[in-house]
Amino acid sequence: GLDSPASHTSSIQVICILTPGLSHGKDPAGEHPCLGGSGKEGESRLLDLRAFDARAGAGEVAAARVDVLINLHGWTEGHAMDLLAFAPAPLQVNFKGFPASTGASFTTLFAGDRVATPPEHA
Repeated sequence: GLDSPASHTSSIQVICILTPGLSHGKDPAGEHPCLGGSGKEGESRLLDLRAFDARAGAGEVAAARVDVLINLHGWTEGHAMDLLAFAPAPLQVNFKGFPASTGASFTTLFAGDRVATPPEHA
């Protein structure tokens, strides 16, 4: 099983996850756009899962002790829904890139804005 989020420190670390099938851009200096630091506490780091199948990738996410996994792709091209199906994080959120429910039972919640999810349709 996974540890509860309460067992972790209170700092936030962003872990960008590269998955198979997606084209991940780099800035002109050749750095990945989500990398803002060395991976030290409170800084972002990269978890490259492109060489892993879904089960092994989910194991890597769980080993990284990810508390909140935010999926920006939903079912769109290059998605990682097969990895998310293993529920490697206690809280799995669909957000932004796919402005609708995926219908997946392993997604904990959907975050939207007033355009994608108008309050009058809640």
